[in-house]
Amino acid sequence: MTRRRGLAWLAAVLLAGALAADLSREPERQLTAKALLSAIGFYRDAVSPRLARTGVRCRFFPSCSRYAEVSIRSRGAVDGTLRALRRLGRCGPWTRRMTVDPP
Repeated sequence: MTRRRGLAWLAAVLLAGALAADLSREPERQLTAKALLSAIGFYRDAVSPRLARTGVRCRFFPSCSRYAEVSIRSRGAVDGTLRALRRLGRCGPWTRRMTVDPP
């Protein structure tokens, strides 16, 4: 194993350990959850208004970004993200507008 490959391996192990330690914290103290919530805020502020101008709107109530935010805040980065992805998977033209689906 070359020195560079050994350093890359060590960095990956340390990163995995840090990620595991972060995910073992309660949701409000997870750095990964805070990063995801920041990404949701960026989407809501910068992307969503542009999509709305083209007629693209969330079919659910509360909106999918709000649902993801609540799920991540209450359940943590991994479980909250999985719940949000499952909800996004249910979205499509077959879903009626303003379908009520609380987190």
